[in-house]
Amino acid sequence: MLTSCCSPGFIATGMTAGWGASITPEAGTASIRHLLFQPLAGNGWYYGSDCLRSPLHTGRDPGTPAFTGY
Repeated sequence: MLTSCCSPGFIATGMTAGWGASITPEAGTASIRHLLFQPLAGNGWYYGSDCLRSPLHTGRDPGTPAFTGY
């Protein structure tokens, strides 16, 4: 069994209005769909809103290279 987690990103909703969120709720499901339907290369990894592996200890902006550490 694989266990991984993801972040949908800063989703534009009523709660985030006025805070600069720009990801639509539909686009926010990309990382969730990635974990559900794509083969994952490792176990216990964290994926960012752009569906690329991200570090657990610091942020990684969407569009930057995938994290390859640990």
